[in-house]
Amino acid sequence: MMDRNNQIVLSCGSAVEYSNSKAKLPIKRKHRRLHFAIKQQATGFLKASAGDKEELLETMTKGKNSRRIRSKISINASLDAVWKILTDYEKLADFIPGLAVSKLIEKKDNFARLYQIGQQNLLFGLKFNAKAVLDCYEKELQSLASVKKRDIEFKMTEGDFQFFEGKWSIEQSCKPISEDSNLSVGEGCETTLSYLVDVKPKLWLPVHLVEGRICNEIKTNLSCIRDEAQKLIHDTLQDD
Repeated sequence: MMDRNNQIVLSCGSAVEYSNSKAKLPIKRKHRRLHFAIKQQATGFLKASAGDKEELLETMTKGKNSRRIRSKISINASLDAVWKILTDYEKLADFIPGLAVSKLIEKKDNFARLYQIGQQNLLFGLKFNAKAVLDCYEKELQSLASVKKRDIEFKMTEGDFQFFEGKWSIEQSCKPISEDSNLSVGEGCETTLSYLVDVKPKLWLPVHLVEGRICNEIKTNLSCIRDEAQKLIHDTLQDD
């Protein structure tokens, strides 16, 4: 997933270097639109349409030429179902757009090292590939009263950013079931999938030129995981 962001960074970086006097007006308009989108994302939480599911996004400056990006989405599935999808690493490329390869190159207890290739379609039918290695640390399940939480922390060890690290968090909260309640086990529960990443591009690329693209990719990834989780539940019910 991370490489797709890298590849967009590189293609965007090469695009903004082009300019000439004849194209002055169109370029200014494009930059105004880009800066307006970035300003919207930098002001705080954004809500994106996702049916009846709420999706939130927040960006903040974290040091020179770096950003911290947070996003979360509600999912109508259990913590276990979402965890199963996130940790089935080699199948991520089956439903995440732009992730051409997600290969598990090492697996130990609560640790996974991934080799990923992101692919992006460019102009004139060209394709751009970006490669990366991610170390993932699967944290133990935390349970407190009616809330369960589990995280996957990740860190890029090879890739096109100066650094790219963060975590996935799944949190499931359930309303207490009383003796006179009509709720059965599993009902009255809400699951939230959160994503946090600290990102810093290479020195030659200003982060404000690409953070809008990165934010859009993160929202797409969360939506795809939500859809895959609900598809998994639907298929399970069909089998039963």
